Amino acid sequence: MSEPLPRCRSFRIARRQGCARSLNWTLVWREPIPKADRLILSLLNQGFQARPTVAGIFHGEDPRTNEQILVVLRNTRTELRLPYTIPANQRSRSAVSLAHRIAQTAASLSL
Repeated sequence: MSEPLPRCRSFRIARRQGCARSLNWTLVWREPIPKADRLILSLLNQGFQARPTVAGIFHGEDPRTNEQILVVLRNTRTELRLPYTIPANQRSRSAVSLAHRIAQTAASLSL
């Protein structure tokens, strides 16, 4: 049984529907929503590396942890992807930790 996820003022996080392995998560921003272009630039400065993707979506990966983030440019919808190497009983906590890293990056921006 998974533990309840902590609440946060700047976002809420939910496991993607249909992801039975708890590897894909959605980060839903609370107001104010960061601007996608500034968030992406900040993520790149934090060490995320851009990966090939389709137009209108930023796909970044942290080479140290293999955690991935996808950001839809027009509405800042944010998806988190965890690597399979994280033990199943630690995935919720890892998703929350990644979400907090991204939220701290967003908070450092002047929105």
